[in-house]
Amino acid sequence: MKSQLAQVKTTTAEIDRWKERFLDMRILIVFVASAFGVSAASVGKWIAIELGWG
Repeated sequence: MKSQLAQVKTTTAEIDRWKERFLDMRILIVFVASAFGVSAASVGKWIAIELGWG
């Protein structure tokens, strides 16, 4: 019984670690996507001003 409980705890700990990694990956993806969006908007605005549209 104790060995089964230890095995379940090990499996649960591994699942928790994967959940944390997945959350970290999502945060990184959102950060990179927002940085790209802000950069694209800034470049677009700069181009519009240079062309006299803004």
